[in-house]
Amino acid sequence: MDYQTKPSKDKVVPKNGKAEIAPVVFFLRQQIPLSVLFPVLLTTGCHFDFFKRLPLLLPIFTGMNITFIRHSKVDFKWKAFYHSRDFDLACGAYDHAPTITSGSLKLSGKSVYISELKRAEETAHAFLIGEKELIRTALLNEIPLNSFIDTSLKLPTIIWMIAGRLQWYFNSSRQAEVREKSKLRISRFLDLLEEKNEDCILIGHGFYFAQMMTEIKKRNASGNTRKRMQNEEIRTFTLPQLPGAGISQFPQ
Repeated sequence: MDYQTKPSKDKVVPKNGKAEIAPVVFFLRQQIPLSVLFPVLLTTGCHFDFFKRLPLLLPIFTGMNITFIRHSKVDFKWKAFYHSRDFDLACGAYDHAPTITSGSLKLSGKSVYISELKRAEETAHAFLIGEKELIRTALLNEIPLNSFIDTSLKLPTIIWMIAGRLQWYFNSSRQAEVREKSKLRISRFLDLLEEKNEDCILIGHGFYFAQMMTEIKKRNASGNTRKRMQNEEIRTFTLPQLPGAGISQFPQ
């Protein structure tokens, strides 16, 4: 049974009826290792009618945590105006520019998936502290952006960016990847993660993650699904376990 984050008619409450326990358990599941959390909850079962309501809480324990991290700030200065050729060259230069790391995160033995782009790999090495095995995948690559028209006329950079994303949204073949293909790529990536059913970290990109938020909400995940993510922002989502999960081999 999928765990729903919205209140249901059958709520898990203490005997005094003052508060729901499920959201509390859900929060603790994200903060405390399961090996510690589960025995603690068992000892409090007599107070919270825990055993009677355990089936409602099982997806919390058997689900997986996915931690999103947007890459570090890119050391690149966009010009105010470009013509089409220079804008495309600037997009390529941005992809190869170094990053500036300002924070850190201590690893706890999770798999780390990164895109094939330089800024994701640099973030993984500089931002994540501890031993790590990086799994590179094109499924996490940023959604590419191209000039929306061929012209020698210099236009403001913001126009190039907005018009290019509008073309992407309306599935224009001018863009290297259209919205429908992006949605399929994101959905396939989440399918593979759910089938593998392991807590993991994803280091990816702003526009890609904005689109992933829409897809992850459809899967009854709990977490902050606000579209915009800052550089090095960390968000954790918990997804219910799928039947037969834990057997998938992830493509390299």
